[in-house]
Amino acid sequence: MKLKSVMFSEFEDNDSSNSSIAKFISTEEMLNEIDIVNYLENGIPLIVCPGPASDLIEPKNGIIGTRHILTDGVWMWRSDLQYYVRKYHLVLPAEFIQHMYEQEWIPPLENEIDFENLDYS
Repeated sequence: MKLKSVMFSEFEDNDSSNSSIAKFISTEEMLNEIDIVNYLENGIPLIVCPGPASDLIEPKNGIIGTRHILTDGVWMWRSDLQYYVRKYHLVLPAEFIQHMYEQEWIPPLENEIDFENLDYS
């Protein structure tokens, strides 16, 4: 299964094929934002990346976490995405929010994901 992704140009070195994270910052909290943050925090590690992640919007905030790639078997996202949703009310794709809602805001357990058949290229 080809994983859908939530990525921004700043998340990948010199990748301009994705939109800038700055376009998705909001001044208002999203509906179900707490549930969304919890879902993002509880994704299953797909790719573990060494090194810290810094705040890409306000670099003075320093290190905010890691740059691991997490999944729920359908979507993949960076482990620091939850930080941007919590701090900057980052607006996520409606399709991804709907997917989380349909999962009742609870990502699957690791043994429920068929890692051998995931395509994350």
